[in-house]
Amino acid sequence: MAIKENETAAWVDFLNEVAKLDPEFLGRLVGLRVRCNENLINHPTIQCGLAEEYQNAAIDNQRLGGDLAAKQPVCGFLGLLNGFLGAYETGPKAGWGPVTVVIEKDGRVTAVRRTQ
Repeated sequence: MAIKENETAAWVDFLNEVAKLDPEFLGRLVGLRVRCNENLINHPTIQCGLAEEYQNAAIDNQRLGGDLAAKQPVCGFLGLLNGFLGAYETGPKAGWGPVTVVIEKDGRVTAVRRTQ
């Protein structure tokens, strides 16, 4: 699926505004992973992974009283957003979504960018 350029630009601008207003909130939101099923895993553009692949998944799972197992498939906000916006079809970024975030060591999101 080709990348939706106008929507991507609007989301990057909006999420940068959110990052300026509350970088901790945005950091927690993009770090949160929610259990998902095979339908999402097999979607051509939604980006999912295993809980063990995300350092914040275990922390948020424990904090929220969840039941994620290490091998449990999960999806987060950016995986879902990038699924809507599309994915690069060729080249070194093939399969990647167009939006990425810069997360500091303390968990704050300080920038939202087009994937480079």
